[in-house]
Amino acid sequence: MERARLYQSAVTEDGAVDASKLPPAPPDVDYPLDGNKILHVSGRIRETATEVLFDQVEEEQALPNLILDAILKCPIHARKALTQSIVVMGGTAMLPGFRHRLQMELSDLAESPKYRERLAIRTFQFHDPPAKENYTAWLGGNN
Repeated sequence: MERARLYQSAVTEDGAVDASKLPPAPPDVDYPLDGNKILHVSGRIRETATEVLFDQVEEEQALPNLILDAILKCPIHARKALTQSIVVMGGTAMLPGFRHRLQMELSDLAESPKYRERLAIRTFQFHDPPAKENYTAWLGGNN
């Protein structure tokens, strides 16, 4: 979460990014492809690729907002059970630190004025999926 705050502090009022305030990037990674091809992905791209899931820009909703809004649309008696039964799946869920970041963002957002009054729950419990995150969603459709 601290890394995310450092990243956000590097964004100026006009939306530009002050590169001198950015934390050091994670290491670059080379992914072997078919044959002799290598895909090189810089650490900065790896770090910022998923920020789109957490940044709320204009009318676009961030993932934590979408989750909390969906919970608020459910009956009041079901909300606690939903916040205590979160399972994250898909390839993105396999990114190191993704689940922790999502949990921290949900907790912070639950304290905001928009959700504090309407959602009395401040804790979110995540559970491991029954199989690897990247194909858990397909298991139910296979029977």
